Order: sequence, then structure tokens, then C-alpha cells
Amino acid sequence: MADGNLAGDSDGDRPRFFKVIHSTVIQESRLELPKKFVNKLGQDISDVAVLNVRNGTAWDIELKKADGAIWFQNGLQDFTEHHSICAGHFLVFRYDGISSDGKSQFHVLMFDMSGVEVGRRRICNDCNEQNNERTCRLPIGDVGEKSADTQTDSSVFAGHSVPTTDKDKDGAAKDAICFESENPFFVSVMKQAYLSHRFMHIPCTFTREYLPDDLPKVKLQSPDGRLWKVRCLPSKKTIRMSKGFSAFVNATNLQVGDVCVFELIKVKVDPVMKVHIFPASGRLEKP
Repeated sequence: MADGNLAGDSDGDRPRFFKVIHSTVIQESRLELPKKFVNKLGQDISDVAVLNVRNGTAWDIELKKADGAIWFQNGLQDFTEHHSICAGHFLVFRYDGISSDGKSQFHVLMFDMSGVEVGRRRICNDCNEQNNERTCRLPIGDVGEKSADTQTDSSVFAGHSVPTTDKDKDGAAKDAICFESENPFFVSVMKQAYLSHRFMHIPCTFTREYLPDDLPKVKLQSPDGRLWKVRCLPSKKTIRMSKGFSAFVNATNLQVGDVCVFELIKVKVDPVMKVHIFPASGRLEKP
């Protein structure tokens, strides 16, 4: 599955869809909207779309329509090149309706293959090179950022793109994308490798931003409040949760396709990450 619909129609839950960028999107400079999204809102979508990104910039993109299909085309190449979007990136589009000038408004969140949000710019000591502003790759869930208008801003699929085959995973993905917190967090879709090899990597940018370099262990807090000590091992530029992770997996009945939000609720001494589990639809979470 390369795309999907993630939300409904109410004002508090605006229609959204996501796309995993394939090489053909970059080569052809066109991105088709999901058919279910088009069937629901196609008549209300204008011929010009405005892609609004987190840093406040807006991009006019021509919408092509033919045989019941709609896709972004003219202007898309400039957008992808400016934000260095490439194959494997993950984009979430929220439809905000038509503006007074007759253009369809979309709010866009962009994530790279490591699960880090891209497309934002900020001035900071680490990024201000010769007084020139450059794009910073920010970890998910910046502390203190919380807005009803940006429900999906602190969400990402860490470690790989998105669920690719099982439609049952959509519900868990939607719930995780709507997760909000003032604490930093990252999101990971459980893969077979995590469960069978009994380890999981923490995204490198999240590690660099929020965790100590010599972190020996971390505590995972299950939804029922229990704590699990997990050994941490350095792995290239990231941290791998190893010994103790399998016990947490077994105790919480994690399965392939479940979506977990790892929320850092304590940093000093022994870091604690509260784990919010969104089971793949069709099964119940273990009590």
C-alpha cells in the first residue's frame, strides 16, 4: 500500500491521506491523489492546489484531472526539489477546503526514511552557518508545540516508511498520527524483525537531540503503568534497545503492524519512555 485515507469529514477531523514517494513520482513529477479521497471530494477540488508546509511557505501546484483521477503536476517538481524529497519519503496531506481565491488548500507534513520530519526551517546555533538559514531535520514532537490546527504535526513512522500490505494497519496508523504531547516522542510500526530479533533501533536524530551519548539503559512504561528495564547498545549513530525489549514485547502482546508511540516522559538519570500502543485493527490489546 503506497497511499491511504486517514481521516473523516468533520471540522475537528479534516480529510487526510498519506503517500509514500516512489521513484516514478520523482521521475514523472506527478503525484496522484488516492481514489477514495477523489471519490469523496473530487467535485469540490479546484484546478489549483496550494501546499502549505510547517515553515509557513505555500506552493501553488496545478491539479490535473482525467478519467476520474486527480494528480498534482505542474509545480510539483519545484516543491520536491526545494524540500529534497526523494523515493521512500512519507507525506501526509490534510485537506483544508477551498480558499476565497478558489484554490484548494492542503497542509503537508513530510518525513524522511529515518522517520524524521523535514521541510521546516529554523535558526539555531547548530544550523546557522555564516548567518544563512538552512533546513534542519527535527526529531518528532518538539517540546512545547501543541496546536489543534496541527493535529498530525508530531507524528511519524520511525524506522521504515509505512505499512505496505495489510489494510488492517490503517486504523492504528490513523490513531498514532493524531497523537499529541508536549513531550518529545517518536513512532514506530512493529516489524517482524523487531519481534523475532528482539531489538529495536531508536531514530538517530531523536537519539542525538534528546538522549545521552552513553545511555546504558532506558525504562519502557507499558500502558498499564509497569516499567521494563531495557539495555541500550550504541549502533553506528543510533541506539539499539536490546536485552529486556523482548520481555516488554511479550508482556504487552505486541504484534506485527501494531503502531507504538514512544513518549519521553523522563530524561535525567534513568530515561523513561511511556509506550502508547495502537493495535492493528482486527485484534484487541492484551490487558
